[in-house]
Amino acid sequence: MSKTILMMASLFVCLSSYGQYGDLGTDVQPDPSEHTAPLIYYGEVFDFSGGYQVGDTAMNFTIYDKAGERINLYEELAGDKPVVMVSGSVSCNRFRDVFENNAVGPYLEVQNYISENRDDFNWIFVYGVEAHPTDGNCPSNCPPTITTDTTVLQHPDYNYRLWALQGWLDSPEHEFDYPMYADNPDNSVYNTFFQKAFGILVFNCDGTVAMQGDWALNFIPENTDALAEFKENYSMCSIDWPPAPPYLGEAESVDDQEDTVGVQELDATQISIYPNPSNGMCAIEADANATIEIRGINGQLIDTLPAGSAKRMFNTSNLANGIYFAVSNLGNTATQKLVVLH
Repeated sequence: MSKTILMMASLFVCLSSYGQYGDLGTDVQPDPSEHTAPLIYYGEVFDFSGGYQVGDTAMNFTIYDKAGERINLYEELAGDKPVVMVSGSVSCNRFRDVFENNAVGPYLEVQNYISENRDDFNWIFVYGVEAHPTDGNCPSNCPPTITTDTTVLQHPDYNYRLWALQGWLDSPEHEFDYPMYADNPDNSVYNTFFQKAFGILVFNCDGTVAMQGDWALNFIPENTDALAEFKENYSMCSIDWPPAPPYLGEAESVDDQEDTVGVQELDATQISIYPNPSNGMCAIEADANATIEIRGINGQLIDTLPAGSAKRMFNTSNLANGIYFAVSNLGNTATQKLVVLH
């Protein structure tokens, strides 16, 4: 309890130094035929150190449910209820068992808590990658199972993910009466926020993570008092949305630099990266006058590619698997996601 209270000491601060930028998602729902990205390396079995931690500032995302209804994180954070995000999938035993019709013990305790506090928190359930799919293509930190009681494979495309999500919602064996949204085909919400099969994140209104748990099954029973206090003291932020990335300064003037024609002619609001995902050299194309910053998921500067050419080469060989960003500050800030997958 005391550890959690310490975590909550800075609930209503302004944006942390690890601000995010951009939007994981699109203004229209992805095409059903779009292939899903390969799984990144999430760490050794039961290594749940990835994803957002307490104090991190969340990136925005847009995702959709089976009917095509969208949800946008920053819009939800601006509401009057604290946002609680939970990841899950039909092949995650712990997630499934919490919502069984005949749940018992700690599973029933978590089921009842969510039901009894449905109107006090803004619960956002995200259907991400399968924890234990029948084909054994599991996240590296979740061990493969020889047999499962599902017939769900790791999603080959977005349509399959929607099918698996709908099958979960339609299950007569479970008490799950909540909206659930499918992660995008690039697995961006799971990769960035969770890297956990049944993770839970509680957010302050400014987008910083107030509380975090590797397993919602364990987190909720151990933190009911802290959650009640958090809910009782919660207030809306009087800030502008979306938050401005604090580490991005004014772009230096490069008006007198000579433009070098690249493969594509891109303006100051565009960045192109290929191949993407990358496991070695990749080409980054942008306005020749733009300096490109390569940043990690928490905004840390990794490298700077100088202006002078529309096409610049960048070596990802020494980067760990995960999501990075190429950022240009020429005119309007332009951002493009770079996935490293060895």
